[in-house]
Amino acid sequence: MARGDMTFALKVEETLKDVSSPEYRQIVVEVLTVIFVVLERNSELEFHQGVDLNELISSAVELFLSENLEFRHVSKAEGLKIFFNIPPFNRCGTTSYLARVISNKLLVGGVRVDPATECSVQ
Repeated sequence: MARGDMTFALKVEETLKDVSSPEYRQIVVEVLTVIFVVLERNSELEFHQGVDLNELISSAVELFLSENLEFRHVSKAEGLKIFFNIPPFNRCGTTSYLARVISNKLLVGGVRVDPATECSVQ
């Protein structure tokens, strides 16, 4: 493990220790996992500013509630409970909503392409 990896791991642990709800902690881990996978598979993408995990989760819950008509009129607190109880990996699971929100966040500022990796047609 590189020095930077260890620093990151300690930051993750520090963040998780402050989360008292086990359900919310699981969603935070899921958000971090989705961010890792998206950035690993798309090295040309980067966040242009700090990432607020709570904002990402809140946006994913709002997206979930807006797309599921039967939950449109529930409170945010109730919506969060419903979101925690949907399976993560099915077509309409938590991972799906988190990935969409993360992708949108990454693309908001545009994509910076590293000239060294830029493809060109010759």
